[in-house]
Amino acid sequence: MTDWRNAASEEAQADLDRLAQVTIGFAESLLDEDGDFLPFPIVIRSNGEVTRVGTPPMPETADAEDVVTRIVTLFRDRATSIRALAIGVNGRAPNRDLDAIEVRLEHHDGVSLTLLVPYRRDPLDDSFEYEAPVVREREAVIWA
Repeated sequence: MTDWRNAASEEAQADLDRLAQVTIGFAESLLDEDGDFLPFPIVIRSNGEVTRVGTPPMPETADAEDVVTRIVTLFRDRATSIRALAIGVNGRAPNRDLDAIEVRLEHHDGVSLTLLVPYRRDPLDDSFEYEAPVVREREAVIWA
């Protein structure tokens, strides 16, 4: 899907491409190490620096959406210090029986996307096989 690129600035396109690449890479490394992961944020600060940020403190009973809600709340309050946010989530591919790395991307220029990378785990060697990413536009939650 390239429709979002037609309306996005060059900075937004470059920032979101970079965030997506870093977030997917980090999620893949977490899957390789632990086979699972909780949601995590990665930001592009106002100065252009890409940074993985710690997750806000959570009760042990928190589920993935609780963590996402805390991350969103944290960055709504700090939206002026960043220009883009990615939240990596271990989710599901809709209408398919596959897990997926879900990357929720948002840029201060008004672009908001979800990138899904469906994957399978090979039961023989515990390796992961990743499919091509699928991009969908989504409603903004930080710069709404």
